This record gives sequence, structure tokens and C-alpha cells, in this order.
Amino acid sequence: MIELTDKKKKSLLEKYRKRYGKCATCPGCKEYIRENDELEKVEYIKTKRGTEIFLHRGCFEKIWR
Repeated sequence: MIELTDKKKKSLLEKYRKRYGKCATCPGCKEYIRENDELEKVEYIKTKRGTEIFLHRGCFEKIWR
């Protein structure tokens, strides 16, 4: 897994919001993830199909077991 800086995560979240017209949602807790949030606790995953997923580190176990 590649560690991203907070600046890069913020940039990816901005692109996500512009592309889809909404904030990213954590699939584990269903809360919004915004650029203003504490990004140290946010993970970014890009699947083989190109799907971008943002989630909280605490929710990682809820999604992938």
C-alpha cells in the first residue's frame, strides 16, 4: 500500500467532488469525507477497475475482513 500525503489526499478529494458533484462517503460508517477533515485518518484505495474509495482507518476492518 502506498502512503499518500495529506496534500495529495486533499487534491484527490477535490477531484472526486468535481467529477461526481458530491463529497466522498465512507462505505463503513456512511459519513462524508471532506477536504477540511483530518486526513491522517483517511485511506484512499483505487481498485483495478479504477473505482476510487475513501474510507476512515477505523472502518477498514468493517469493509475488508
